[in-house]
Amino acid sequence: MELQDIFAIITGVYGLISFSHYGFRSLKLFRAKTAPRWRPVGWTKWGMLEFLHINFMIAITFVEIELVIGTIPHHPWVRLLSMPSPTICFWFGFMFIYSAFQTMRRKPLPFNMSSTEKGKTWRPGMLAIIEDAGGVEGQGGIVYRSNVMKRYEVSPIFRRMMMVLTWFWGVGLIFIAIVSTVIIMTLPENIGFGVGWGLPYLFSFFWVCLTMIFVKSQLRKEKSHWETKAAGEGQAVAEFA
Repeated sequence: MELQDIFAIITGVYGLISFSHYGFRSLKLFRAKTAPRWRPVGWTKWGMLEFLHINFMIAITFVEIELVIGTIPHHPWVRLLSMPSPTICFWFGFMFIYSAFQTMRRKPLPFNMSSTEKGKTWRPGMLAIIEDAGGVEGQGGIVYRSNVMKRYEVSPIFRRMMMVLTWFWGVGLIFIAIVSTVIIMTLPENIGFGVGWGLPYLFSFFWVCLTMIFVKSQLRKEKSHWETKAAGEGQAVAEFA
């Protein structure tokens, strides 16, 4: 089997898996029978795209363009075919950093950011990703989405955690995307291909582990905060009575 055929198969399989997942998400969000359960809070119009949905579509479209163009020549452009994972990291990294920057500037949203309506102040991109992934992939539905929004509004610790995670993932993804791209363009093609596809996923696994440690510590801190606040309010009521 020629190298061109091998890469054509890789492109087809990757595209099939990616767009199949996108299609299943679309069915949940757009079908009249299922949309009220899965779509963001307050959405009533058909065909509106949630934040994760549209960013997933953009990233995968870039990836498929790279794979198709790189596979067309008789001698495939291996370095270009090594770039899908870094490309995804570049896109989501810039998205996280931009959303965090706009949140700090308290700029109004020019579009609906999942359950955060157009015109409201920007919120960290990680909040929308967590809302959408938990609402659809996590099977939480609109109840989960509503709870996430309420928690963000009432908990300063949760708001800070979302901002920190957005910067953490934004900077981290840009860093690993740059490192992977440099390796792809400098090392021999075969080595660069393996590193280009594998390194971002290894990095993401490490970043997820650090994220879990941080989130658990912040949730314990948040729980302690609410317990202390509840105890203080109870004591104040007792003294007043």
